[in-house]
Amino acid sequence: MKKQYIFSFFFSILSLYGVYYFVNSQSKPFPTIPSAAGEENKSMRSAWEKMRLADPATGKIPDGITFLEQQFASAIPKAAQNRDANGTWQSRGPWNVGGRTRALAMDITNPDHLFAGGVSGGIWESTDRGQSWIRRTPLNAHPGVVSITQDTRTGKTNNWYYLSGEITGTSASGGSAFFLGDGMFKSTDNGQTWTPIGSTDNGSPNSFTDVWQSGWRLVSDPLAPSNQNIIYAATYGTIWRSTNGGTSWTAVRGANVNPASYYTDIAISTTGVLYATMSSEGGQKGIWRSTNGTTWTNITPATGFPATYNRFVIGINPNNENEVYFLGNTPESGHYNNYIDSDDWSSLWKYTYIGGNGSGSEGAWSDLSGNLPATGTEFDQFAAQGGYDLVVKVQPGTNNVFVGGTNLWRSTDGFSSPSNTTHIGGYKPGTYLPFFEIYPNHHPDVHDVMFHPTQANVMLTASDGGLHRTEDCTAANVVWTPLNRGYQTTQFYTAIIEKSTADDPTIIGGLQDNGNFFVNSTDPVSLWKQTVNGDGSFGAIPDGKPYYILSIQQGRVAKCAIDPQGNVTAFRRIDPIGPNKNDYMFINPLALDPTDQNILYLPAGRKLYRQNNLAGIGLTNEWDSIPQGWTLFPDTLEAFNDQNAAHKFSAMAVSNNTHRLYLGTTRGKLFRIDNANAGSPSMTALTLPNTVNTTYISCLAVDPDNADRVIAIYSNYAVYSIFLSENGGDTWKKTGGNLETNISGGGASPSVRWMSILPLPDGKRKYFCGTSTGLFSTDTLIEHTTTTQGTQWVMESPDLIGSSVVDYIDSRRSDGLVVAATHGIGLFSANFTTTSAVNQQKEEVQVRIYPNPVSEILRVQYEGDDAQFVLYNSTGNRVKDVRLGAGGGNIVVNNLPKGIYYYEIIGKKWKKTGKVVVSG
Repeated sequence: MKKQYIFSFFFSILSLYGVYYFVNSQSKPFPTIPSAAGEENKSMRSAWEKMRLADPATGKIPDGITFLEQQFASAIPKAAQNRDANGTWQSRGPWNVGGRTRALAMDITNPDHLFAGGVSGGIWESTDRGQSWIRRTPLNAHPGVVSITQDTRTGKTNNWYYLSGEITGTSASGGSAFFLGDGMFKSTDNGQTWTPIGSTDNGSPNSFTDVWQSGWRLVSDPLAPSNQNIIYAATYGTIWRSTNGGTSWTAVRGANVNPASYYTDIAISTTGVLYATMSSEGGQKGIWRSTNGTTWTNITPATGFPATYNRFVIGINPNNENEVYFLGNTPESGHYNNYIDSDDWSSLWKYTYIGGNGSGSEGAWSDLSGNLPATGTEFDQFAAQGGYDLVVKVQPGTNNVFVGGTNLWRSTDGFSSPSNTTHIGGYKPGTYLPFFEIYPNHHPDVHDVMFHPTQANVMLTASDGGLHRTEDCTAANVVWTPLNRGYQTTQFYTAIIEKSTADDPTIIGGLQDNGNFFVNSTDPVSLWKQTVNGDGSFGAIPDGKPYYILSIQQGRVAKCAIDPQGNVTAFRRIDPIGPNKNDYMFINPLALDPTDQNILYLPAGRKLYRQNNLAGIGLTNEWDSIPQGWTLFPDTLEAFNDQNAAHKFSAMAVSNNTHRLYLGTTRGKLFRIDNANAGSPSMTALTLPNTVNTTYISCLAVDPDNADRVIAIYSNYAVYSIFLSENGGDTWKKTGGNLETNISGGGASPSVRWMSILPLPDGKRKYFCGTSTGLFSTDTLIEHTTTTQGTQWVMESPDLIGSSVVDYIDSRRSDGLVVAATHGIGLFSANFTTTSAVNQQKEEVQVRIYPNPVSEILRVQYEGDDAQFVLYNSTGNRVKDVRLGAGGGNIVVNNLPKGIYYYEIIGKKWKKTGKVVVSG
């Protein structure tokens, strides 16, 4: 992979965070909170993800870990199904906030029927023009979607395809977490169910081993013969063609070419003419044209075209398909914008086919780059953030050309001049730093544009803020309507509740790409409201909610007054003067002292600060760091002079009643500060439960009734994750139990992200554990030894949360409230007042698999309706994928090599997994 294209994106906060605005900015007299624009570094987020997940021994995510950890987790018992209303999980939204969306499609037979894909939230369907949505991706399937296409031929329209794997922009960019793709998925029942295409899922999720893990675009041939299903896919380095709906593929561009083009794209006209783009570092770089999909002509302009170009997208003019627009990122040439202190170069070219094969004099090119919007504030100028957000479309029936980057623009003369262009979406025209605003009811960072097939003025967009629709994209002032209600694709980092008041419904959620949001209702369709912009991070709500402490990426902290409707009525930035923004963690912890809530602890890299007078900080609506009230602790973390040189505080927790502060670091170190509330006490180094000095402590949890009982969580793969100390950190016990493959760590165990301890009315405890494969709980922590597995965890909410990543959990003892924040499908909550029979598994269908070992025919029997049978080899590659009828069926295995295989049988509300030996 081309590392320069993954890790050198230095988009400002608006590249993924410029979407963050203060939602009340158009509702005076509420004050506008400034943006953190210009201060996000995408490579920092990627490095943070990798730091907390990578195997310390290799510095990499283990190959195939997603498959292996899902298999491992599926064998863990499910929580009791009937708890007499104790521990019943429900979705809490956000019902009205969409997550980052690159894929959008409209059913050619029914324009009210839509599909959209969240980059980590799965495929969603709407049958009512986007007024409501249903998730169609199974909870245990790969959650990423980057492109969707339908077979538009008569009699074939029930066939749909989507491509997974976002490699520019994801929170897992460059393989540093779990959103690399798993190939293509197909539906033959008009999008009701989706199954993976076996020919494309040969990669190892979390490690870039196959081009099908990284997708850009899918298109279907509208003129394919009735006996063929021709589709094209643009992936990393390659343009692919299949004549049988994805069963097999031929590489028609980029096959065995070294170097490969990181960026590719493809488009097809209604007459079957194809255009493809491949970025300039590749051996088959350029712009290509084909009339049959197998023979291609290079039509790249011979003169004047940029020497270096990255991503180019394609827009065929539906009114004259001989005209094609190409919009791309072209470093050092074309249109320039110093966007949030980052150089941003873009080019727009128009191609006109004249005759022959379209090359040379048989095709005409016009460079329109100089007519891209270039005046006004940096928000008013065209910017595509290195190609992260990039789209060009021509409106049917008009000469209007629309281009999207951070903003959405309309040109009535096809950008043949700079004077007929209108800013119609993204940021608000004329907005500026630090108090920037967005276009009403729209969202920056536009990824796709789509027109209604019979009402061409109706336009839909996909962006970092989900989905939006306008009834008239030609209006002087375009009016937008969000289509995000029920489209639950948000990615949470944190979720904060008030701890003292039973039944208080207030939640503050820190969201990737969408800032901090507020809700004050238990109704799952309540409207959440944005408060502080930026990439939502840690926060705190003092008892009684006199104010709120909220933060965004890299340690910017604000004290806010928020009314019951979620309006910020006053604010003040309060992080200390002194630290540089790069001193902080990307998602930086903070902690309120529960004994004296006037005290806030805030680490800044290797240093630790304490604020002693939160209540005394006036809300002056200013956005600058402050000196007052802050004390710097005397100790700093040691520095490491190696490739893992970062050593920062990564986790912290404060005990009740004793002002004891526990601290964990990115290098696996643990510290304790007694009486941390006053003076300048020193840190006490604790005995380390894990001696590997490149492990990442993601969470510390202190028993609310016993300051000596503390849990330490290591989030890296391939290490033991859960440790308990009952003597203030002097000694530790391993308590991961059945969430660990073995007592030494490693293997297929999931990444553990967070822990919360809930005291119950009977004096017992309930422990909740968020992982990369879902939410788990137990009533008792038991030491894991060489002879005893110890703690027995059960999966919570298998039918709602499933195996989604759970990054954060918060709980409240007064009413047993527990909230679980997922990274892709929103927030969930339940109330627990008693222990919940953790050993009582959810009732499952009885399944019989025989013979085992098997040489020819594997027989599958079960009670119930049809189910999906999937067989994997030992490396996680799918080798069989069969739909079985009611009661079961037979699977032919005599064509498989000898060895150990793993199966999944997925029915309605049940799943069974196991191992099969093929004896040959």
